[in-house]
Amino acid sequence: MAKGNMEIKEVRQSFQMAIAKVESLQVIGVEHGLCAPQDLSELKSEIDKIHKSLDLMTFKANGHFEKLSELMRSCGSICCKKVMQPNSLMMFFQCSSCPIYRFEEAFLNDDD
Repeated sequence: MAKGNMEIKEVRQSFQMAIAKVESLQVIGVEHGLCAPQDLSELKSEIDKIHKSLDLMTFKANGHFEKLSELMRSCGSICCKKVMQPNSLMMFFQCSSCPIYRFEEAFLNDDD
């Protein structure tokens, strides 16, 4: 699922940072009518439960990873539409430090 050899703690922290970014972008999306508000408390709770490999496998098996991935994509779209101008120099610098971008790099861009 993740590239490299990430520790479970690092995976959990990556998920936590990404969901926090999703929450902030969701506020912008709701304000602009791009998305409906969603209660992310259950997903956040499930992320907080990840402490060992079995927890991570359960998280994925229960569909939480897929839900998190979908949220990343939709909120990334909100960012490109309302926060960051696509193909701008600022985008080049800002996106590389974004938790959503880091999530995508680590978990969604597998070439395998």
